[in-house]
Amino acid sequence: NITPTEFVLISAYEQQNIINSAKEIGINYFIPKPINPSVLNDTLSDIFLGTHKLQQQLHTQDNTNTLRRDVTTLKGSKILLAEDNKTNQEIIIGLLEHSGIIIDIANDGIEAIDKFKNNDYELILMDLQMPNMDGYEATKMIRKQNQNIPIIALTANAMKEDIQKTKQAGMNKHLNKPIEVEKLYKTLL
Repeated sequence: NITPTEFVLISAYEQQNIINSAKEIGINYFIPKPINPSVLNDTLSDIFLGTHKLQQQLHTQDNTNTLRRDVTTLKGSKILLAEDNKTNQEIIIGLLEHSGIIIDIANDGIEAIDKFKNNDYELILMDLQMPNMDGYEATKMIRKQNQNIPIIALTANAMKEDIQKTKQAGMNKHLNKPIEVEKLYKTLL
């Protein structure tokens, strides 16, 4: 008794017509890029163990799709992404490329301050660990000139003391890396 081979579509394009076409030719699973380890795990679990984790996630997926649409209301907003890691830059740009948000990139704290002085941003996404000048220092310098611009900390460290330290530096909120799509959209909105 041969088990039929399951095919999984992996694509950066999440249009419904692509998913529908895949279903017509017998591809029942879809993983969007960039690949989320949890979605990959749940897909494999559903295929090999017969769980229904993805069905449970459909509700969450609808929520993400709604937020994804809502983010397009921010079209034309200009934000600064201070992040030295190229992969993280690409992920955030990828998550927001449909939104129409204008994203400037600074590769360290010094560049972030320089770009901030010469541009009119509505929000700054600030990595904490960067070469030349870290996110804490850059935030303190920016806060001397502007108390109101929202500054969101990007960090792989979610310890209580780190959150405390970001508040003391003058940051408004905190996004953990790897970035969760829903959290990013909710924070921007």
